[in-house]
Amino acid sequence: MAKKEKDKAKVKADKKQKNNVETAANLTTKSEPKDFKDTAKQSANGDKSSELTLPDGWIQAGSNPREYDMGLCFTEAHSGDRCGSLQSNTQKLHGFGTLMQMFRVGEFKDKRVRLNGWVKSKNVDGWAGMWMRVDGERGQRGDSLAFDNMQDRPILRDTDWTKYEIVLEVSDRSVNIAFGVLLSGGGCVWMDDFAFEVVDDSVPLTGNNHKKRDYPHNLDFSQDENN
Repeated sequence: MAKKEKDKAKVKADKKQKNNVETAANLTTKSEPKDFKDTAKQSANGDKSSELTLPDGWIQAGSNPREYDMGLCFTEAHSGDRCGSLQSNTQKLHGFGTLMQMFRVGEFKDKRVRLNGWVKSKNVDGWAGMWMRVDGERGQRGDSLAFDNMQDRPILRDTDWTKYEIVLEVSDRSVNIAFGVLLSGGGCVWMDDFAFEVVDDSVPLTGNNHKKRDYPHNLDFSQDENN
């Protein structure tokens, strides 16, 4: 009789432990982002267990880069066998992440410059954009002379590989050019095939070029952008 009671108690304890494990597993699954902690990382790497490798020459940045996984992708390239990827890794996001790089203006000084790049997106629930910034003499985090992050024409939700462009003036006061792709919110973006070229003045500028006027302008708000 004592043995029967002991066996019954053991079965009950085993069942309770199993239920606890299943409950913990369910809670863990629910705490992950809907599609990205596993599926986006698996898509980016081709192997769910491997970690993303940062591309040579590129850096992780943004207001909260730890909330995003950034690195090489071997399954979604626009051309060749790899591209860059940027994806959210948590549901509670507090900022944006960007995969970027910076270089000296060199031959682009005192020129109008166009940046072309290809971007693909999946389940972007905030917004994403290619961006470019021209910095002045105060260095990497200094005076921004021209800037465009595509916030006025954002990349949203699901998009196939699409070519985007940014055109900025690189004045004779310019020191550095920074560029990359940013993601603000959940989702995943891939990037590939960036290119810079000098263009003439017939190509319209994009973004905010921080043009400074000699005098105050449109103080009564009656003039439009063409005046």
